[in-house]
Amino acid sequence: MGKQTMIEIRILEKHIRSGIRGSCRSCPVALAAKEKTGSTWFVTGVTMTNISKCEAGPPGDGELYLSHLSIPLPQFVRESIRRFDRGETVEPFSFSIEI
Repeated sequence: MGKQTMIEIRILEKHIRSGIRGSCRSCPVALAAKEKTGSTWFVTGVTMTNISKCEAGPPGDGELYLSHLSIPLPQFVRESIRRFDRGETVEPFSFSIEI
């Protein structure tokens, strides 16, 4: 694995408004991560929520595959995702991860 970089993911009001409840690829955190990095991310898990980078398959495949990069999210981020999925109010927030 190469050198890791710390990045800040900022979940803004626009990500919250356009996020889709229950969607691992279109929740506010996944949308903000994609905007920050240019890559597609999946947010998955029940007790330990991870954010995982996705990569395109072979040419012509048309599929996305999870890469080896899977990062546990901080507790307050997991709770914000749960509140969003339940239809509760979520305020903009930010967090940092190493990728």
